[in-house]
Amino acid sequence: MSEGKKDPVTGDSESPQFSDRDVLRGEDLDHFIAYLDTSDREVLSDLADFSGGPKELLVPAWTCLELPLQHLPANLAARLRAAPLTSAPAACIPGGSRRYMEILAAQVGSRRGLLEAVARPAASDAEAAAQLAAGAKALIDWWQVHLCRLPENGIS
Repeated sequence: MSEGKKDPVTGDSESPQFSDRDVLRGEDLDHFIAYLDTSDREVLSDLADFSGGPKELLVPAWTCLELPLQHLPANLAARLRAAPLTSAPAACIPGGSRRYMEILAAQVGSRRGLLEAVARPAASDAEAAAQLAAGAKALIDWWQVHLCRLPENGIS
């Protein structure tokens, strides 16, 4: 740093890591502090905008573990698979934005499948077994997205 110019953070004139532009000004801090009161849905909507994706798909997908069946559209997973993320930051997602959307769609599909399996009481033992199998399939499908494997000889 030049003689007489001090680092705005440490006051050290020999530390060039920071400059005046790196220090948050009062109005910036006010904006960040006000954002802390923003609802989760608004933050997720902003994140969808940042990613260049459709918020009407991304927000319900990101909150699908909290939503009841009636608030998860039957075609949400398919629509997620078809939706691109178009922003420059989305291009930096490890594995690519297409893979990310595929994983998110699989999560939504598994959640919806599990909720559908337990949506109503079984009328018979056979129906209970079918519902249990459908719920287990939804869960195992999700595990397989992450390459979780059951032992060949069953659960140990």
